[in-house]
Amino acid sequence: MRPLLSAILLLAAAFPSAAALRISEFLASNTDGLTDLEGDTSDWIEIENTDVVAPADLTGWHLTDDAADLNKWTFPSLTVPPGGTVLVFASGKHPNGPVGELHANFSLNGNGEYLALVAPDGVTIATQFAPAFPPQKPDVSYGISRTSQETTLIHPHSTARFQVPTDGSLGLTWTAPGFPDGAWTGLSAGIGYQIETGGGQAGTPLAYWNFENTVVDQSGNGNNGTLEGAGYSSLKPPQVGGSRSGDFDGSAYVDVPIDVSEQAYTASMWVRTQATSGGILCVVDQILGGGGHDRHVLLNGGNIRVRTWNDETINTSGLNVSDGNWHHIAHVFGGGVGGQRIYVDGQLAASGSKAS
Repeated sequence: MRPLLSAILLLAAAFPSAAALRISEFLASNTDGLTDLEGDTSDWIEIENTDVVAPADLTGWHLTDDAADLNKWTFPSLTVPPGGTVLVFASGKHPNGPVGELHANFSLNGNGEYLALVAPDGVTIATQFAPAFPPQKPDVSYGISRTSQETTLIHPHSTARFQVPTDGSLGLTWTAPGFPDGAWTGLSAGIGYQIETGGGQAGTPLAYWNFENTVVDQSGNGNNGTLEGAGYSSLKPPQVGGSRSGDFDGSAYVDVPIDVSEQAYTASMWVRTQATSGGILCVVDQILGGGGHDRHVLLNGGNIRVRTWNDETINTSGLNVSDGNWHHIAHVFGGGVGGQRIYVDGQLAASGSKAS
């Protein structure tokens, strides 16, 4: 006679997915770290619920340091919140550990041994370090590596706006979402606040030209220029807001009548060129006579050369600003430091004397 089956009923014990609960970290050589309620630096094991939505029931789960005894120590009634952790001291104090703490009936061997988290069925292993975790360093925990995702909220070329207030009437209203900043000056990040240049106080800009199809002074001081043979380009350094720049050949320039200090000054500019020689900036003071060339910023074989009156000259070396890329160049003299200095792309590139 053939065997007949009318029905089969399979019952399985219900417990949280082994993937949700795991040993996330442990310390097997605790000499000067976390202490239990009795003041002992016991070893410890951290259990994590990786489910960030649902709690996990740890009741009846097991911890063991013996692969032949998977039920060595059993959790009491306990629930781990979503994304939460539970700490168990591997002190060997169970069942006489301090009330209010979890203490296993074994301790960890800092030289390395088996360690596992086992489901209530006594068979299913959620996490194991087998055949043994590696030798441990004192007071350095060991655990599962974690992955992270980095989100850049403000990158180096983010669109930005700024305003230098003349009084405190704005208060903190400018920090509110939706604050109308359309009248503020636009540029690209980053933006800094500088209170010192070469040891001296940074003053209000004397002039600023952005070459956005104009040579009108954007500082508001009225130092407007006249374009002499130059044009405009759609190329623009990404660090600066806008979409245009001045386009100069060997004879084109911008003429600006302006009184430039002979005590302390800074001239900074963005330059993009493949020319290895030629002038970038020239300040002419007719009072000096002999052409009145007060100061020059020049290209010199891919380096920068600056010269001031009395023919005091300094040069950078080992650079190549004539590589067709944008470079920030600044010529500074005066201030508490004294002398004159050349900065290229934010780095001091040359310095030297400058008489008053």
